[in-house]
Amino acid sequence: MKYLSSSDLLYFDAVPHGWWLPYCKMIIHHGGAGTTSAGLRAGIPNIVVLFIVDQPFWGNRVHAIGVGPKPTFVKNLSVDKLADAIVDAGSKTIYERAPIIDQNIRDEEWMSRASSTST
Repeated sequence: MKYLSSSDLLYFDAVPHGWWLPYCKMIIHHGGAGTTSAGLRAGIPNIVVLFIVDQPFWGNRVHAIGVGPKPTFVKNLSVDKLADAIVDAGSKTIYERAPIIDQNIRDEEWMSRASSTST
């Protein structure tokens, strides 16, 4: 794994979401299905900056379930909008909701595994 480090930045070419997201306070991402899933599983607020395809669906779901602010398209993003989204994502309501969604996902996965092993 190749990385660059300084006192302000740590850059990796590739790191599994499950390895680093639990150490983060929140995630800002494009809203793809995999990254959204990883953000929800980490139990942290998600800020979705949309680009294309299925991302509006996932960004709107993140907002609807209360774990992130309303998504915005990258072409409409500004420093002020991103700063507002970070403030919103750090609200007590979103911060308390995110781990509940994580636990719901884990409970659902456990139930699925349990039911698939019984005959």
